[in-house]
Amino acid sequence: MRFHDRCSRSILATLAVAGGCAGAAAAQEEGSREVDAKFEQAAPTLQEKGLGPRGARHYGSLADDTAQRITVSVDFAPALFLGLCDNGCTDLDLVLLDAGGATLDSDQLADAYPIVTAREPGSYTIEVRMAACADGPCRYGVQAYSR
Repeated sequence: MRFHDRCSRSILATLAVAGGCAGAAAAQEEGSREVDAKFEQAAPTLQEKGLGPRGARHYGSLADDTAQRITVSVDFAPALFLGLCDNGCTDLDLVLLDAGGATLDSDQLADAYPIVTAREPGSYTIEVRMAACADGPCRYGVQAYSR
């Protein structure tokens, strides 16, 4: 079992308690608070595994069955990227791409806490896919972690 598979299972247990979504600009702000709260909930589990946040958290909003790409640069490795979404989201996916667009890692499980890992320092593109959002758009966040 890969490290981020074990980490995903731990985060699932930590995030098992979730609620519902809101509506428009207030919903976006509420969604961001929900995403931040989930990162706070996941922090102790990640810290137990020796992982700490690195760099800025990336935020966005996506409707059901849509995707968005973000560019990240890391000067450390391995870099674990965790995606979390608001309470209206039940399935978020991440795909890690190299500079040429080739897939390096992906987490497309039917869950709302995907993890992908960059094994070397460098610049990457992360495709964030909102696979299931009940009351969109749903907010998401992506944060890099390392030991």
